Amino acid sequence: MAKIPEKWLVVITVLLGTFTIILNNSMLNPAVPHFMQVFDADAVATGWVITIFMVTMGMVMPLTGYLGDKFGKKQLYMSGLTLFLAGSVLGSLSWDLQSLIFFRGLQGIGGGVMMPLSMALIFEVFPKNERGLATGVWGIAAMMAPTIGPLLVVV
Repeated sequence: MAKIPEKWLVVITVLLGTFTIILNNSMLNPAVPHFMQVFDADAVATGWVITIFMVTMGMVMPLTGYLGDKFGKKQLYMSGLTLFLAGSVLGSLSWDLQSLIFFRGLQGIGGGVMMPLSMALIFEVFPKNERGLATGVWGIAAMMAPTIGPLLVVV
C-alpha cells in the first residue's frame, strides 16, 4: 500500500475539520423547533443557538492570522480543534438553553480559529502550482456539508 504524502494528509485533516464545523452549524437549523419544545423557549431565544456560533466565529477570525504567526499555525489549529470538540461535548450535555448557547459560543471560537488556518496550512505545504488542486479538494467540504447537514437531522 502506498504511503499518502504528508501534504495531502494536511488537506485531509483540515478538510475534515472544515466539514465538521460547517456541518455542525447547518444541521442545527432544522432543529430549532425541537429546541423550542425541549427548552420551552420562543424562536428568538432558541435562535441564539445558531446565532452565537456565527457571532463568536466572526469575532475570532480576524485575530487568527496574528495569533497563528505568534504561536504557530499548527499549534493554534490544534487548540481551536480542542476548543471546538470541548464545546461539542459540553453542548451535548447542556442542562438548559443558556448553557447550550454558551457551549455553542465555545464551538464558534474554536471554529473561528480553525477555518482561516485551514487555508493557511494548505498554502504552507503546497507549492504554488499545486494549490489550486489542493484548495479545490478542500472546497468540497465547504460545499457538501451544508447540503448533508439538514438531511442528518431529518433522518
